[in-house]
Amino acid sequence: MLRQFGSTGDGAFPVAGLLEGSDGLLYGTTSSGVLGARGVIFRMRKNGADYQILRQLYLAAGDPAVPFAELIEDSEGVLYGTSREGGNANHGTVFKLQKDGTGFVVLRSFGAPGDPRFPRAAVTIGPDGALYGTSGSAGEFSSGTLFKLNRDGTGFRVIRQFPGTPTDGWNLAAPLCLGSDGLFYSSTASGGQYNQGSLFRFNPSNDAYTPIWQFSGAGGVPTTPQNLIEGPAGYLYGATVSGGIKRQGVLYRLRRDGTGFQVLRDIGLTTNEGFNVRGLMFASDGNLYGTASQGGAGGAGTLFRLTSEGSDFTILHTFGMPGDGIGPHSAVIEGSDGNLYGTTRQGGASSCGTVFRINKNSGIYQILRSFVEPGSDGCLLQESVIEAKDGILYGVTMLGGTTAAGTVFRINRDGTGYQQLRSFVRDSSDAQNPSGRLLEASDGFLYGVTVSGGLANAGTVFKISKDGNTYAVIKSFTNGLGQIGNSPSGPLWEASDGALYGSAQVGGNYDAGVLFKLNKDGTGFQVLHHFGPPTLSRAGHSGIIRGSDQAFYGVGGGGDLGLGILYRYGHAIGLTKNGESIQLSCTGIPGHLYHIQRSTDLQTWTLLIGRSITTSPVIQYTDPAPPPSCALYRIVPASSTQP
Repeated sequence: MLRQFGSTGDGAFPVAGLLEGSDGLLYGTTSSGVLGARGVIFRMRKNGADYQILRQLYLAAGDPAVPFAELIEDSEGVLYGTSREGGNANHGTVFKLQKDGTGFVVLRSFGAPGDPRFPRAAVTIGPDGALYGTSGSAGEFSSGTLFKLNRDGTGFRVIRQFPGTPTDGWNLAAPLCLGSDGLFYSSTASGGQYNQGSLFRFNPSNDAYTPIWQFSGAGGVPTTPQNLIEGPAGYLYGATVSGGIKRQGVLYRLRRDGTGFQVLRDIGLTTNEGFNVRGLMFASDGNLYGTASQGGAGGAGTLFRLTSEGSDFTILHTFGMPGDGIGPHSAVIEGSDGNLYGTTRQGGASSCGTVFRINKNSGIYQILRSFVEPGSDGCLLQESVIEAKDGILYGVTMLGGTTAAGTVFRINRDGTGYQQLRSFVRDSSDAQNPSGRLLEASDGFLYGVTVSGGLANAGTVFKISKDGNTYAVIKSFTNGLGQIGNSPSGPLWEASDGALYGSAQVGGNYDAGVLFKLNKDGTGFQVLHHFGPPTLSRAGHSGIIRGSDQAFYGVGGGGDLGLGILYRYGHAIGLTKNGESIQLSCTGIPGHLYHIQRSTDLQTWTLLIGRSITTSPVIQYTDPAPPPSCALYRIVPASSTQP
């Protein structure tokens, strides 16, 4: 036992988790106190020594009260928190202070009409450096809000008023899964017919949206779905984080048309199997592998395996034992040698994360690298590594390095040859805080994005050779309305024209994000699309994916109903009848060859013309003599069989 609360002047009833600060001390809050205080902020060493109250709450007018969420620390060592009550209207606050207790400031006192009320969750520092948070009540519909404010308290705005509709899903929390049938599948974490989340299908060729499953939570039916993947025989596989017999979620599958829903396994039926499944993948042996970020015998997650039919559930590894990794946050990958490789967000020698491998057959587990701080090592592995064509693993850490701005590293598959290729520098020109996995491009270089850094501290695109000797920031983004965008989202994609494509979360003409392209030498930067009016769309945080049809797809916010959008950038076709002829206008991606085809029955297609798109993304073509009864047209990338 490190501490018993309740002595004279002390806090009482700690509710939130602890924060390990960059100085190695533990920081926390209590929801109540003695001698009139309604909570305290404290710190102490990890052995329980040197306990110190940094701030007693609600002893002055407008002070925060009853904090329910853990504190967070920014890159400059400042602490931020929320309180459920207190402030000028007793509706809660957002505050900050230094780690020695000085510089205490209430950044926002809730209480204005439409303001959030009673926040219970911590704020999060976004890629743009601002604070983002949620509340479970208030807003226009009294169903909760998503809000944003700068770290100095300026720029407060309610980003989203949640309507809580019962019939359609909302809160798109998972990426899209492209099926072999060319359709997209994904999930919503909330809403739906029973307000427990839903699964849906989206056809990119005609924008058709179809709900294929409604989670109900009744009788052990799972709720709160996570990511989907496509498995054998055209089934979709996924996991939920709640529901099921033990209310810890399930693993399930269903057909792409929404039929055949089957719970493969109720999570939690046996002791210490872990929960909160973060990623699934099928390996070459046909088995399904997954990671759980919590639970297990070590309390820090598990790696498990089962067949595609749901049998032979096996725990391959339990995380969290002394010196082991903690909390895997992404799916494992299968290396060219047949082993599985993955990362943990924290844990290892100094809780900065690990890279590991495990043999699928024997279950032999090995930590290839345990990241260490203090020092110049990387810290906080958000994504898994990639295996490049040279057979070496490459990855990024979001924090750590000589100035805590993140790193790029490589390591052999046997754990030897670890090399830090780049330690990003926290200055006015370098990239900072990489996000998203790396891209190995056709020129052999690695490319990535960072959410901050660069000339305007608005994010960058960078390139680095696989030996680390050549490095360059090839693009610095800029802040503000009307600019080229900022806070780019990984990953990048290389198209057949050799250019790099990506998205930025904010900025552009409407400060709602952009789609962009640039050459691998940094030239030719072009904004392809500004999110915003007329649909009030906003770029998402998950970046873009490239479909098998070579178009780019993504998930964003906003839309006509304010509930989010799915979008495509790439080929599309429109037509106008002009007398007996048909005028076709087709759009596509510059540098690609497209075929315009015609059919009368959707079975047999005739090639009308093949044309490359150059600088203009539009092809004009006139069909002078279409069939009199029926004429159907489509545009197909020449390298693809899908329209």
